[in-house]
Amino acid sequence: MVDKGWDFWFDHSQLFSERPVVNPGVTNLKRYHFIMNCFGNNFEFVSLSLKNILGYEPEVFTSEFLMSIIHPDDVHYCMESERKVIELMDRLYFEDHYRFYFKYSYRVKKKTGEYIFIKQSYQAIEIDERGHMNRSLVFHDVAEDGFQRQENDFIMIDRMKNRPVHMENHYDLSKREIEVLDLILQGKSSKEIAALIFISEHTVNTHRRRILSKTSADNFLELRQRLNLI
Repeated sequence: MVDKGWDFWFDHSQLFSERPVVNPGVTNLKRYHFIMNCFGNNFEFVSLSLKNILGYEPEVFTSEFLMSIIHPDDVHYCMESERKVIELMDRLYFEDHYRFYFKYSYRVKKKTGEYIFIKQSYQAIEIDERGHMNRSLVFHDVAEDGFQRQENDFIMIDRMKNRPVHMENHYDLSKREIEVLDLILQGKSSKEIAALIFISEHTVNTHRRRILSKTSADNFLELRQRLNLI
């Protein structure tokens, strides 16, 4: 017999604080989400907020429907971004899928015919026996007014470090410089970095100067912004 003390597990309402009821028709919602079966390429769940944001009924929102409402000028970018996702996921095994998630943006058409930018991010919620992502939770956040996508805003986020992964070395940094930059972006001081990777503090500072020189950045705050880490 289950101890009565566990009643809260089956009835959470007794622990919840009182909150005002939200009108499901509010128009200030900025996010909808869905669960995608990656191998079946179908959506198993779509949030009701989809209708408030895009105007479509959740039951008509399928993978084929989503592809049909992507702005024609963004289709190629979406295809290339998804190709990157597949290539990156193929390198991940089992629990590693839960550590990383992916983000990029594109335009979708509302039922009114208006196109809006959404920022798509998704993460694994189920891995199959071969270590591949089987199901993913996908979020579509409405971009702020005036949002302009950069030429390439595709990023892979490391949850453990809470920042993007350096997937491409655009600045021709050496392996050691990438290692030092990685630690700088974690907030480590030159002294801490020297102790962590067994080099002198003077050498760390030399790497810092070379990194700024190669990236043409005045400081690491500017470089952080350039790398889309803020």
